[in-house]
Amino acid sequence: MESSLITRDIFRRFISCPHKAYASARMHETGDDRLGSLMASRAERTGQAWMEKQHAAPLMVQSINNRRITYRELETTVDYAEWIESDGTWSPFLFSGILTITREQRLELAYIGKVIAGDAGTGVPRYGYIVTRQKKSRVQLPPLYGAVDDALAILKDNLLSGEILPPRRCSHCNLCEYREHCLCVWKEADSLSLMGPLGEKIADRLRSKGIETIHQLSLTYRPRRRRKLSKVDSVPYKPEIHALALERNSVIIDRDLDLRVVDEVHGFFLDFEGLPDESLYYLCGILAVVDSGEW
Repeated sequence: MESSLITRDIFRRFISCPHKAYASARMHETGDDRLGSLMASRAERTGQAWMEKQHAAPLMVQSINNRRITYRELETTVDYAEWIESDGTWSPFLFSGILTITREQRLELAYIGKVIAGDAGTGVPRYGYIVTRQKKSRVQLPPLYGAVDDALAILKDNLLSGEILPPRRCSHCNLCEYREHCLCVWKEADSLSLMGPLGEKIADRLRSKGIETIHQLSLTYRPRRRRKLSKVDSVPYKPEIHALALERNSVIIDRDLDLRVVDEVHGFFLDFEGLPDESLYYLCGILAVVDSGEW
């Protein structure tokens, strides 16, 4: 199979969600990328404002502006890059639509610098710049090239083999255009990723112990007698109860409310956990405050 072209957009998607990169490269279904469109629009405005300042006080430097570059199986759009005479390299710029600078943005900047260097036949740049609405930050690139090479190696192997990387839950899942697709994959596999509050770090820890599905996790729940909570105690999140509730599609009662003290109660605190998008609520917590000050 011929090597597929890896674009800047595919690389950006891969470092935040590998499955999203696969879907965009193989499924060719872009959908309504609300988050991506919003970030791209903000980044474009940041770039326009920065370029206007540059034109107002022009510097006598060689530059690349709004160019598409291809080097072997890699492709990138270059918003702006400056020639650094002392290093003999092109220093790339990345315009950001947010105020903070993320590791994903640093990796994307290093990817751009790598493609520019390959096309121009120069060394890779030692640094680049990320421009936000508030400032321009210099980023050291050599520490990032190893992570870029590792990501490209995995991405190339995936595109060549056609292997489907399983989706993982991340912070922007609710805004992703592939959300419904990932939900179907998770439901079919009974994946732990369906348990939003669990988090992928805890899920990976469970997978390392051989617990791959919600059904397997639900089997680890063991009802036990528990001591009385004090005022400073809190009820921890229990993945096994969450899994059991999803498995049975019902609310699980882990601790009965002692109604014998109902006459002493002068306040209740209710807490619900669930998946509002699926109209599913699997846990209701009740704390009662009694006259003695206990919970």
